[in-house]
Amino acid sequence: MTLRVDFVSNGDLSGQATLSVNGQAVGDVLVEKTNPAAYAVAEGLEIGGDGSVAVAPDYASPYPFTGVIRKVELLIGKGAAADHEADARVAGYRQ
Repeated sequence: MTLRVDFVSNGDLSGQATLSVNGQAVGDVLVEKTNPAAYAVAEGLEIGGDGSVAVAPDYASPYPFTGVIRKVELLIGKGAAADHEADARVAGYRQ
């Protein structure tokens, strides 16, 4: 299964998020407010678990994902064009 979230910023910390499953859009929502700096500074990007502050009161950290994550892609920018220099840096982090 492939999950994808596309976020189109309105330029004012809000934007439209669209969730797709296996290439098929299944829902969208207006995200009225984002907080791009506070979480990134405190925790960084976390995938597969929540190492410190839970994003919702419905669960307690670390709440690890118990499935299998085969691949994660984070594409940023207009059209999310391939950034081969960034790919090389990420490959270096994996080693």
